[in-house]
Amino acid sequence: MSLKKRQLTDLDEIKQLEVDILDYVAKICDSNNLKYFLGYGTLLGAVRHKGFIPWDDDVDILMPRKDYEQLRKIWDRDNRYKLLDCRDDKKYIYPFMKVTDTKTKLEEHDVEEQADLGLYIDIFPYDGVSSDTEKRQAFLKKCEKLEKLRLYSMLSMDKILHEDAKKNFGRKILWKILRMIGPARISRKMEKFIAKNTVKDAEWMGCLCTRFSDREIMKKEIWEETIQLEFEGKMYKAPKEYDKMLTTNYGDYMTLPPEEKRCLAHNFKVWEYIEE
Repeated sequence: MSLKKRQLTDLDEIKQLEVDILDYVAKICDSNNLKYFLGYGTLLGAVRHKGFIPWDDDVDILMPRKDYEQLRKIWDRDNRYKLLDCRDDKKYIYPFMKVTDTKTKLEEHDVEEQADLGLYIDIFPYDGVSSDTEKRQAFLKKCEKLEKLRLYSMLSMDKILHEDAKKNFGRKILWKILRMIGPARISRKMEKFIAKNTVKDAEWMGCLCTRFSDREIMKKEIWEETIQLEFEGKMYKAPKEYDKMLTTNYGDYMTLPPEEKRCLAHNFKVWEYIEE
């Protein structure tokens, strides 16, 4: 039996394959009593559109650290969907997990180094942080610095150059050093740093592996209870306090952006492997 590669150009077809991954992950979480919920643009899409934001092709879910680690531990490696984690795959360049469809092949044009990816969904852990404002801010700055270095290391040089040519000399040197270190190694350092410093029974929580982690930090109660929301004709878990979460992340989230900003964020090509 041979496989034929077919390029996927229909956005609805791509979205359906991503929903299939989401469905698979949600069922594993539900059957093992693991907490998850829709996050970021996926949550916004569920609330505002009952599905994908029309000009988006992304699926994000969030999990508390304990459940996140348990999902990694119990994942069945011998199935269509592969769980990617920087601690397991030395080529994987993100400090959070992805679940990828092995029957597809994806090429991202803005990223020079990459693990073997197909269509995927992102799984972000969220952690407790200190109630002490000064300690919390120092911790968040360290997280943001590591994420900035990771981004610099994975992009081509032209993506990080400044309009001021005088500043580019230092950036070029920094870029060369970071390229030698590599985004995968920085991701592992970042993941280890966050996991080591998470605060148990914290009053404040958030996803720390982003460049704007200060926007992520919210009171514990916002993260606790979940409800069911519709997304692409199916019901998935979402934060009960989704309004507070979306307002913190996006402001007036029910107002549509100007038409010129309604464009896909990702720049990739994707193929599907089909049996002949």
